[in-house]
Amino acid sequence: MNACECSGGGRRPIDSGRRRRAPGARAGRLAGVALALSLAHLTGCAGLGKNEVVPRVIDAQAQDELKRMTDYLANLQHFHFACDITYDDYYTGTQMIQLARSLAVDVARPDRARAVVVGDLDHKRYWYDGQQVVVLDVDRNQYSQVAAPPTIDETLDMLAGRGFVLPVADLLASDAYRLLTKGVVSGAYVGVRRIGSADCNHLAFEQDTLDWQIWIDAGDPPLPRKMLIHYKAQPGCPQYQATFTRWETAAASLPAAEFTPQIPPDAILVELTPRESTTNAGASKK
Repeated sequence: MNACECSGGGRRPIDSGRRRRAPGARAGRLAGVALALSLAHLTGCAGLGKNEVVPRVIDAQAQDELKRMTDYLANLQHFHFACDITYDDYYTGTQMIQLARSLAVDVARPDRARAVVVGDLDHKRYWYDGQQVVVLDVDRNQYSQVAAPPTIDETLDMLAGRGFVLPVADLLASDAYRLLTKGVVSGAYVGVRRIGSADCNHLAFEQDTLDWQIWIDAGDPPLPRKMLIHYKAQPGCPQYQATFTRWETAAASLPAAEFTPQIPPDAILVELTPRESTTNAGASKK
């Protein structure tokens, strides 16, 4: 899922009254999580040894909370979100450094999306208008374009096939639950934790090559507030974290013209290729 930022100066964060949901966390489950963390600390990033048997269990409450969030997002016809992202990358040799970017995304289902990303290494704008995807590299004054399918879902699949698979992009899809749980072998409901001013349901999931966590607002609406991906199979075990700073779900949809690419007349057309990076600039969970 990749990052983009649309400024939207007049936008205001949602500040609705929140109905706290019962955590329902059981002492035994938390003890199991603590034991797993202790084992991971002793054995390194990869966790348990090759011959250890890992339970293949997804907690029912974790499934329910994730489904509640994805169902809510799937029913939105248009929305805006912004987030701050940090991710690890190699600097020289095996030295790992943390980089940052901010992003904002506007979505109008089923066939409009735009995004802007401003980070330590990049400043890019993205447009999708139901016919093509256009990417403008602001710093290099270069742009790329590629024909695209008529829906956001199909376009995300097309971009994934070209190597552009980005962690937060799953949230744009109408079948986000399927995408998020693909490859998951275990999941836990950790409890209620505080993210900013919101009480959130903290969920943790495991896949073969990575672990990921998500914090979902425990009130209404059930919006994601934070995501963390731990690439345990990669050298140095890099991490990718997105903290959502703004959600707008009730504002009027942007005019179609706002999703039309704005390319400088002197910009140079180049081939659309994914950025080479240890985590592929926050590469896919999948």
